[in-house]
Amino acid sequence: MKSLLLSIVVTLIVVLPRPAAAATITIHDLSFARFCTPTCGSITDTGVTLFRITETFTSAAELGGSMNLYEWTIQNLTDAAASPYSDLSATQFRLAYSRTLGSTTAPADWTLRAGIDPLLWESCDPCFVSGYVPLAPVVPGESLAGFSLLTASVLDDLDSTTGVWIVGISPTGTRIDVYGDLVRDNVISQPPATLPEPATLLLFGTSLAGLAVVQRRRRTRTRCSSTSR
Repeated sequence: MKSLLLSIVVTLIVVLPRPAAAATITIHDLSFARFCTPTCGSITDTGVTLFRITETFTSAAELGGSMNLYEWTIQNLTDAAASPYSDLSATQFRLAYSRTLGSTTAPADWTLRAGIDPLLWESCDPCFVSGYVPLAPVVPGESLAGFSLLTASVLDDLDSTTGVWIVGISPTGTRIDVYGDLVRDNVISQPPATLPEPATLLLFGTSLAGLAVVQRRRRTRTRCSSTSR
């Protein structure tokens, strides 16, 4: 009996699922733009979302360490935009935070631009000169994930002219810089704590049923012993 109870307790400790790290997901739409051919003009609001940045934040407490994790995905929506902002390819992605905040990663075909603060990833060669050569841009209708920052700091909100910056290249080679804010008020998802899996509940129920059978048999033996006396 004692061994059965011990087995049930050990099984539940091992099998019951631990809560996964809860992440907060926010959406940031980029609608501000300026033309940079041959020189950069003023920034204006186009009134349409050209790029969408999805930010996933997982706190140090959730990760069980001392570093917070920020992850970003770029979604190119310019395939639905009207000219002259249609069909832009994103070749650079910047966040207005210092690279000294912590370690960063980027997709395989993108690199962290050396010597540049704020953070700037790029996928073009050369950049900021005539004759852009996109290597692995985020093309219209595409999404690209893999940009991240691991830092002990909690990042501040940023406005539309200093927050997120993407360099877009039109099919004719025109450079159009696109901007948007990084205000974390548009929370779209905050996963709840993990619920027990069906398999775990089944195991728990089976164990309780087994315990009930053992108890019933024990009572039967006790009654039989009393009768024989």
